[in-house]
Amino acid sequence: MNTTVFLIIFLSAFGLLILLSVLSHHLDSAGVSTTVSLGSSGADVIKVVSFVLFLVLGFSIFPLAIRVFVFLQIKIGNAELFLVRFLQAHERAMVYGIWGLFVIALCFLVPIGIKDGDFK
Repeated sequence: MNTTVFLIIFLSAFGLLILLSVLSHHLDSAGVSTTVSLGSSGADVIKVVSFVLFLVLGFSIFPLAIRVFVFLQIKIGNAELFLVRFLQAHERAMVYGIWGLFVIALCFLVPIGIKDGDFK
């Protein structure tokens, strides 16, 4: 897997989350409430955008974490260990497997969050 693409996606999502947070803070400190200036539907859009950026952040960090873990284990001399060799040989399958678990968890948790009012 090409980690450069995932690094760009991760850094972009991270930067946009920070930008969104700083912009929201400046609006609040200026006395302009986001809900008042944008309306309730605008505030809902900001929440959804923040949640999607958070998901992008979570999905893009895992390929980077596996690649860095394997690289550092090889650098310190653990290249012959079974787990390191397994992760190195099956990196793509591990990433897809974890992404699948993330999607399954989202399928269960998002409806519960909507029902409990976490997205209001």
